[in-house]
Amino acid sequence: MNIQSGIFWLILTVFLEARNQTPQGQKNIVKVILNRAEKKNHSIYDIVFKRLQFSCYNEGLASALLDVAYEAKHVGSVTENVMRAIDEWEEGDNLNGDTLYYNPKVVKGGWPSTWDRNKTKIVVTEKDHVFLIEV
Repeated sequence: MNIQSGIFWLILTVFLEARNQTPQGQKNIVKVILNRAEKKNHSIYDIVFKRLQFSCYNEGLASALLDVAYEAKHVGSVTENVMRAIDEWEEGDNLNGDTLYYNPKVVKGGWPSTWDRNKTKIVVTEKDHVFLIEV
C-alpha cells in the first residue's frame, strides 16, 4: 500500500465523514482506512470508494466536493489530524487493527445491516462514531 498516493483521499474522506468529530475520532477513521487497505492489499482510493462504505460518497464525488467548498475552513485542522494519524499508524498505533466504524445516529436501526454482531467487538466510541474489530 502506498500511503503517499492516498493522502488526498484520506483528507477528503475524513473531512467529509468527520469534520465535526474530535481530533482523535478523525485519526481513528484514518487508522480504520489504513487497516482495511493493508488487510485487503488495496489502495486507499479503492477502500474509500468501495460502494456503500463511506456515506459521504453515496451521493457521488461532485456532491462531496461541494461540501468541501462550503466548509473549507475545517480543511487545515483535518489535514493536520490525518498527517498525525499516518505517523501514529506507521509507528504501530493502528487502533487494534480496527477495520470497521459507523455512526449509530446515521445507520438505520442503529447497526449496519451487513455486519454480524457476533463477529464484531466494539473497541472504542469517539463522539458519534463507534470503532470495531472483526473477531
